[in-house]
Amino acid sequence: MPTIGEAFGGAGVGPPDVRVGRVGRVGRVGRVIGADERGRYAMATQATLSRPTGRMARSVPAARHLLIEVAVVAAVFLAYRQIRLLTADQLRDAHANAVRIIDLERSLHIFSEGAVQDLVSRSHTLVLFLNRYYVTVHFPATTLFLVWLYVRHRAHYRRIRRWFVAVTALALAVHIAFPLAPPRLVPGIDLVDTLQRFGPQIYSADTTASAANQLAAMPSLHVGWAFMVAASFVMVKRTRASLWLLAHPAITLLAVVATANHYWLDAACAVVLAALVWLAAGSLLGRPGNRDVEGGAEGRADADVRACVGADVGAASGQDPRSEPSRAGRSARSPS
Repeated sequence: MPTIGEAFGGAGVGPPDVRVGRVGRVGRVGRVIGADERGRYAMATQATLSRPTGRMARSVPAARHLLIEVAVVAAVFLAYRQIRLLTADQLRDAHANAVRIIDLERSLHIFSEGAVQDLVSRSHTLVLFLNRYYVTVHFPATTLFLVWLYVRHRAHYRRIRRWFVAVTALALAVHIAFPLAPPRLVPGIDLVDTLQRFGPQIYSADTTASAANQLAAMPSLHVGWAFMVAASFVMVKRTRASLWLLAHPAITLLAVVATANHYWLDAACAVVLAALVWLAAGSLLGRPGNRDVEGGAEGRADADVRACVGADVGAASGQDPRSEPSRAGRSARSPS
């Protein structure tokens, strides 16, 4: 990598004297840049010459960010698997907690899960649609949303990903402290396991042998993640058309209730938890910005070079660069 001196024609030689004439006044010679401005110009140019450029400069941080995201997802998945092992044999406690939730919903006059299932069961097509929506949309939709956010809206990605991780971690903690059997596993309330009856069958009849944690009804991560996907999309896009994605949590809510996998309170707690984390931990989650956008340091170095040249052009045209920045200086400092 050449030094500054070599870049300008010889070892130890700084940038040549730059004389700038007034615009439109041929023959008028501007001033010679001073020693301080030489130093700024030299340091900014050194940063420009020494940084990696092109595809290499973009690929290294991109690969590092991707590895971090894969590690975060893997850590959350492993935590979920371990928690399943911790609560798999707590069926008695889960049934006792289910009775408490049912009694609470009855006292609030909202224990209508059976009525919703009876209404949906009138259409075999609707039952199959909700079954498949419950099984196939939850993880893929959340994953595709986060990938889209990472690729297209990097400035918002880190804050929203932290939101997802924080809500999921708190939900897993509740799953440990409060195991809860879903309605389909509670005898005597006349709710049918539509997945077992109509398919697709994804849960084992033995809760201890299931790959999923069947005693983690409270809060509902199905509803929580669907709400967070829709809310994040609306916040990022800020268009009327983006409001259509609110149909995703609405359909998810109907699916988890009609399939007898969750109570109304499971869904309500998930939404409240997500909202509280967003409001209470806003400073910890971070603010949208360009920290995740590549090229931030490079842009600052280029801005220093343009600012030096812009200030010199302003001085040569009779302007004080400290009081009235030149056009080049303003464009270097303006946000992109």
